Formats: sequence, C-alpha cells, structure tokens
Amino acid sequence: MSLIQLQVISIYSLWDGSWETYFIVFSGSYVNQQLSVNSNDIYVLWIDDDENTLKLRQRDFAPLTPTDIAGSIEDPSGDKHPRLDWNANGEADLSGYEIHKKVGSGNWALLATTANTYYVDETVTGASFQQYSNNVVISYKIRAKDLQNHLSDFSSPVDFNTRGSGQDKPISWKPLDSGVPGEFSLLQNYPNPFNPLTTIQFSLKEAGPAEVAVYSIDGRGIATLVNEFMEAGMYHVQWDGKDQQGNPASSGMYLYQLKTGEQRLVKKMMLIK
Repeated sequence: MSLIQLQVISIYSLWDGSWETYFIVFSGSYVNQQLSVNSNDIYVLWIDDDENTLKLRQRDFAPLTPTDIAGSIEDPSGDKHPRLDWNANGEADLSGYEIHKKVGSGNWALLATTANTYYVDETVTGASFQQYSNNVVISYKIRAKDLQNHLSDFSSPVDFNTRGSGQDKPISWKPLDSGVPGEFSLLQNYPNPFNPLTTIQFSLKEAGPAEVAVYSIDGRGIATLVNEFMEAGMYHVQWDGKDQQGNPASSGMYLYQLKTGEQRLVKKMMLIK
C-alpha cells in the first residue's frame, strides 16, 4: 500500500466570468470531491488518485460588507472622541478593516486600518449627536480587506457633529427678564441693515426644541444660531455675518427663521459691507 502524499494548493484567482474553469477538475481520476464555504469564500477539496495527492482550490471573493455599524461618544465627560463599532467579518483570510473619513463637504479619505471591530478617532474632540451653532458634520464609513487586498463595499456612513473652525463655541443666546410670553413670536432684527453684527429677538410660549437659522434669499442654509431644547420665555441671539464654517457672508438680503414643532416664523434682514 503506497503512502498518500498530502499537498495543499491555494490558488487565488480573479473572477473571469466562468465557473466552469473551476469545476473541470472533477473528471478522470479526481474523486471524493468536497465543497466547503467560509463566509463568502468557496473551497473545493479532492483526491487526485494519479498523483496520490490531496488538493485544495479556493475561489476567493471580496469580503462581505461589515454590518451593524454604530457610532458612540468615547470619553463623553472628557474629550468626546467619535467611536465606531461593528460586527466581525467571518472570512478566514480577512486582513482587517479600512476606516474612511469625510469632514463637511470635503472628499472621503482613508483615515486608518485596524484588525479590531472598533475604532476611536482621537484626532477629533467635542463630538456630539446634537448640532452646534457652527456645526460641521464628520462622517465615517468602513470596508473589509482580505489578505489578497480584495475590498468589500463600504458600509453606510455614520455621522457626528463637531464645532466648526470659525468659532470655538456656539453663538450665545440670552434669556430676557420679561416673564413668560403670551405668544410665539419673532421680532425684526436690530440694527437692520447691519455690519457686522445684528441681534434677533424671539419668544417661545411653551418649552420645547427650538431652532433659529439664517438662510440665503433662495433658501440655502447659511448658519444655525440656536438648535436645542428651550424653556418658555423671551430670548435674543446675535449673528456675526458669518456662515457655518466661519467664513464672512457676502452683502445682500438674508432670511432668518424661528422654528419649533410645526410652527415657523420668517423675517428678512440686510447685511451690508
């Protein structure tokens, strides 16, 4: 009785559009064929009687897209870094994961690679799921990579809010000591026209989420001055004539809107240079 020689052959091939080229080996002296699947990779195992050899062939697909991507805040009482967590892929030849990042309206770029199923972006502080008055959205998405550099599709993006570079804190709003108002109202800004600073006064009849935002005359968002839960009362907030990223807005007519629930009030103001 001859000794059977065991030889494992791993073949990593690009897809050529035809499965037949991978299964033609099941003829002649090839016996005891076995088909196995690990995640999205397919393995074919057979015995070659002519060569007394146990052979293995792998069809290596790109990894599956990572699933259940979740965002949270690392060190919520401190630096508040964005954190991502996701489910582990099951591919035997998995190499790791690529983390891609986009800031505001910029382009996506590779941020890091990791073999873990979580990532903390320590380059960002002050991350939040609530919007700031000078809000900038930072987005993340991930994809899996195997040992043959095959890449999965990207996951869905996860968004975090951070403060824009134009200001180091939200524009302040102040309550006015006038008691609880009897109506929901938005007053004309003063001064108007203005350069560079103007004050907007408004009142809330009931407590609830409130937003005061500035728009161009054609409805394009310029800056969010207030976006938070507020008690009933009278308030004023200032706009410094800059957009959400801290860039000076151009001269012209602007709209400012007070919104709470289903209620909206809009007025016009003029910025001059």
